[in-house]
Amino acid sequence: MAGSTEGNETTSLLKIALHHNGVAELQKRPDWDLCDIVERFYRKNGTRIAKRALEMRKDWMKHNEEGGMPGSNRPGGLVAKRLSEEFASKGLYIYATHPSQDDNSESDEYTGPRWYVCIMESLISYYREGGCVPYPPPDLEAVIWPRQQDKLRPWITEAGWTMVPAGSDPQVLHADICGWGDPVPDVRERSFGRYHHLAWKQDGRSCTTNVVKGGFSEGSATWDDYARKSQVKGPAVVIDSECLHCGGPTKHTDEMSFTLTVQLCSGAGWSPLHTGHRVSAELLGYTHPIGWEVGAAVECLNGNDWERGTVIARADDGDYVVRTEGGDRILELTDTDLRYRSSRKRAADVEETFELGQKVLAKFQGEWFPAKVRQTNPDGTFRVIWEDGTFSDGLSSSYLRYPGGAVRGEQPAGPESKRPAKRARVVISLSPMLAGKARPVAVRVLSPSARAHLLVRDQGFFRIDGKIPAEWRDWQVLKWIEVMYEKYGHMVQEALSNARASWPPRPDYSERWGSVSATEVSVKLAKHGISVYSPPECLSNKSPYPRTGPRWYVSLTTAAKWKYGGDVLPPLPPALHELLDGPGQRKMFLRGLGWTAAPPNSDPQALHADLWTARRSGVKWPHLLWKTDGGTVTTQVMPQGFTQGRTDGVYDRALETMGVPAAIVDAECLHRGAATGKSWGSAFSVEFCTSEGKKAWDDYESDGTTKPTEKEDPAGDWNLLSVALPDEWSEEGREKSNQG
Repeated sequence: MAGSTEGNETTSLLKIALHHNGVAELQKRPDWDLCDIVERFYRKNGTRIAKRALEMRKDWMKHNEEGGMPGSNRPGGLVAKRLSEEFASKGLYIYATHPSQDDNSESDEYTGPRWYVCIMESLISYYREGGCVPYPPPDLEAVIWPRQQDKLRPWITEAGWTMVPAGSDPQVLHADICGWGDPVPDVRERSFGRYHHLAWKQDGRSCTTNVVKGGFSEGSATWDDYARKSQVKGPAVVIDSECLHCGGPTKHTDEMSFTLTVQLCSGAGWSPLHTGHRVSAELLGYTHPIGWEVGAAVECLNGNDWERGTVIARADDGDYVVRTEGGDRILELTDTDLRYRSSRKRAADVEETFELGQKVLAKFQGEWFPAKVRQTNPDGTFRVIWEDGTFSDGLSSSYLRYPGGAVRGEQPAGPESKRPAKRARVVISLSPMLAGKARPVAVRVLSPSARAHLLVRDQGFFRIDGKIPAEWRDWQVLKWIEVMYEKYGHMVQEALSNARASWPPRPDYSERWGSVSATEVSVKLAKHGISVYSPPECLSNKSPYPRTGPRWYVSLTTAAKWKYGGDVLPPLPPALHELLDGPGQRKMFLRGLGWTAAPPNSDPQALHADLWTARRSGVKWPHLLWKTDGGTVTTQVMPQGFTQGRTDGVYDRALETMGVPAAIVDAECLHRGAATGKSWGSAFSVEFCTSEGKKAWDDYESDGTTKPTEKEDPAGDWNLLSVALPDEWSEEGREKSNQG
């Protein structure tokens, strides 16, 4: 649309209509992957949910007296609660929206319910691997986000569909997002919307929403507003969420009426969304960033020129790493520095076209594999989805063909062909990885440590190829842990072996294997500043997978306080600090330090995450594990296993054994200790905590492991240790750290 004069004029008119009047009518639904996903969930669940709601007709006007969810006090609140409970396993959440009301009646009574089926939980899970929802198509982006600040780190705040009974009166006039307070904080800037509501009919019929043009009144509606409202026209519409609007009346011929929707928050609107009671903290936990997925074919701004490239990493702060087609350059860019690839003339011999959803064979590393066309790019290339759910982008039509068809004399893929192995083990050396072609001065280059941090964030772990770097060894804490193990490791193993009688959990007690013996040994070793804890125990590999034995963690927290004269430890080496927490010198903390202990001939540990939050946002609790004397870390990690500790249905997913002398594991990612041989198994361990992780810990927002109260931990064994920043480390601290 933006490629022609007519298209530019249409875009300008739509922008004016949306940002001045609060509504823009579209000729069709945007060609966006997100809309496809909403329609897929609707086709799968819409009819079933509607059928169940119709079966509860007698309770439609009842409220949810228990409260605790949006719309509880509205008609339909009780039905919404029941439906949410019934469809929770599918990641769906149903709540009662603003109800129906007879506009011509003098009574203020509501005449019927309306519901919203929210798919955000499933949507977040669907896009978890990519870390973000794909950016909207250029024609939609140009309309909803006219300024640079609007395009920077936008968010999806809602997705799903409305469900309205047949013969319903119009909906109560309202605004989806409105602020409260005197004065209202962060009011909408004139002529620049920030929250938008994309709505469309899946069957192509016209939307029936009514809008009060220019009705930006923080949700306050008068009788004059009811008189001014007008019905939109077209199968798709974008509404400013701060503008007064309402659903129209429904026909008596339909059992239920549905409208599919997506609600968007611009980059400029994200901060104000947290003020003025605009959205509850609970609902903010079910939002997801919009951005460019790893693997997306893009054009990136390099100086004053746009270059074609591929996104190879995405940071939590919204920055990207892009590899250009011109070589091995790695660029760190923001949303405003990226765009979809623009159209260019294609060669005559590759002008074959493929429809969205078309099953094809696509070439990967010289072989042909089954795939499906997911997206047609403006430059004439395609994005395909492989059978394992991953994708490849920017493929020309010469890389695609119809099943069974040959291209330029090549033979179709044989029956033995397998899907492309794009999840191969990743081992990256910490030696300089960016040597090669010269880069323009304007390009910001990520250091090896920063790139390693992105891997921890995206896949849940990072393998260190070779021994711990010498620079890390400058942090004396690592050597001190090794010395403590040499001094007390055998003593701990002997004490635990002698307490074997108390390894099994006691009858009628809800406790782990090894918890009683851990307490007994902790008492004996307290004079050395050593405590022993019992993490998740061992499980048999055979059904019904009983618990078979203990695992322990030997904590040196108290001993560290004694050595360093308090709760503050020496500063981290810059490279290690950056790997753990990304670029920048933010405060770091320690949850624990010491070593793991697994008895001889133990089964693998139960799959688990150490702790997690309701919504993962970056690496909060990185965990350093290492071995010495040629040993390798045998911890097994599930790539992208960020399931909030849930293990149901995931044991059939492949685990990766670290198999290197040192590794970083995100404590929110599912992992386990491997089985042991004829001798004790141990690995050195430091459990770090970022500033963001500490806030979640202090605010009791973590699950799995939770901050104990003073009554539960009078000795303060679970208190976080602080890692000094370089300018905080005093001469006195240096002297103490150099003492024996």
